[in-house]
Amino acid sequence: NAMDALAGRVAGMVVTTGSGRPGATSSVLIHGFNNFQSALKGSVSNQTPLYIVDGMQVSSGIMTDLNPNDIESVTVLKDAASTSIYGSRAANGVILITTKRGKYNEQTHISVSHQVGFNAITSASRRFFDDMMTPREYLDLWAQRDPAAIRSAAGVSGNTPAQTQAAIEKILAENPYNTRWDKIFFRDFVPTTRTDVSVSGGTASTTYYLSAGYLKQEGSTAPSVDYHRYNLNTNVDTRINSWLKAGLSLSVGYSEREGGRSTPSGARVLALPLYSPTNPDGTRKNFIRGLTGRATGFYHPEYAAEKNPSASYGTDVMPIGYLTIEPIKKLVFKTQAGVQYSDGESQQKHLRSFTDYQFGYENTASTQVSYDKSYRKTFTNTLEYKFDLAQKHNFAILLGQESVKNESSSFSASGSGLINDDLTLLSNTTKNKTVNESIGISTINSVFGRLEYDYLGKYFADFSLRRDGSSRFLNEKWGNFASAGIGWGGSRGALLVSNKS
Repeated sequence: NAMDALAGRVAGMVVTTGSGRPGATSSVLIHGFNNFQSALKGSVSNQTPLYIVDGMQVSSGIMTDLNPNDIESVTVLKDAASTSIYGSRAANGVILITTKRGKYNEQTHISVSHQVGFNAITSASRRFFDDMMTPREYLDLWAQRDPAAIRSAAGVSGNTPAQTQAAIEKILAENPYNTRWDKIFFRDFVPTTRTDVSVSGGTASTTYYLSAGYLKQEGSTAPSVDYHRYNLNTNVDTRINSWLKAGLSLSVGYSEREGGRSTPSGARVLALPLYSPTNPDGTRKNFIRGLTGRATGFYHPEYAAEKNPSASYGTDVMPIGYLTIEPIKKLVFKTQAGVQYSDGESQQKHLRSFTDYQFGYENTASTQVSYDKSYRKTFTNTLEYKFDLAQKHNFAILLGQESVKNESSSFSASGSGLINDDLTLLSNTTKNKTVNESIGISTINSVFGRLEYDYLGKYFADFSLRRDGSSRFLNEKWGNFASAGIGWGGSRGALLVSNKS
């Protein structure tokens, strides 16, 4: 995804993914682990940066569904002077994303790209499994550590070394296998494919950019959890006349993840090699029994996934429109409105046909479904004026107002007592029915200003002031945020002052 491409590009910034599953969301920590919040709180939680796409604030989750091929540039703001224009929301840094647009007086350009890649377990991981003990080596070690246990597992009585060796031979005779469980739980040369098509160009008055993309990534674990992403993006800008310009962009993303809930754990991947995933006739074992009893056994990953199917689906729609007016040269008024709409659905089922081989309890089939949706509405007005004195002293003055409203809702329900694998709707559950629902609303209203100065493009100074009113502030609903910065060449220093933590 777009955030993974930033890994290692910015000093101090850490990009991590908590899960190896396809389509997993990446976490971004702009100020690294050695920052004041980490030192004071002892953790790096709640340090998500502010994401801005084409001038509009968006949620971090959209970064997974955004097509990296549609991004023109990414700018990471870290210092106080750069981030202060965004107020309290920019405490953890800002990531500015600009999407691709057409160019004026450019012929139509069509681009088609197709990529194919493969994922595989690293050679270092394979060497780890190559060095695992053989069945005989493990049983010899087990006999040295706890000979009584190995005789008990084989059903051999007595306590002499000969009887212990007889137990080893009996176990090896009944289990003549040397299974590489890493090859059962992990897949090699797992394909990832991506196709992107874009059309861009422009006339003397209008530019356009249109793209469509499709990504398919299969999971490296067995069974596979596949991820599909579909993207559609369009940007149109037009000069209505010499002083009036308008633009509209629309980004649509849809993703789906389908597969089972079975995931490899250390205990399963490191299972004894003398266990076998298949029966003598070659059919799959749904359950692999442990030497010391069923309680130490485990389910075949394919069987566990078949009986515990899961799926999740997500949609992101983001329309943004703007209008700029330039009544006099270098004085530009811009008004922009945008909406980010997101919805998601997830399903998890435990089928009636699942057999509890491990403990023998009666199976209680169940289903769980959750839905969530959110709206983020942003309305921004700015007035900017640029001028210079004697072509040496350059000034830029910016005044602005911004309103952001977030609305979210979620619904989840679950139940059990399903009687058939084909009847798994919530209406088919007969007991343990639960329903949960939540709604959340938050707002931010802000006014801000910024003054920038540079001398011959070499010496720089800037000052900004912002006043935020937020429904999330507990006591005083308004806070002031000011900053000042100076710079020379490529270096700069900054000071941030605020009356709101």
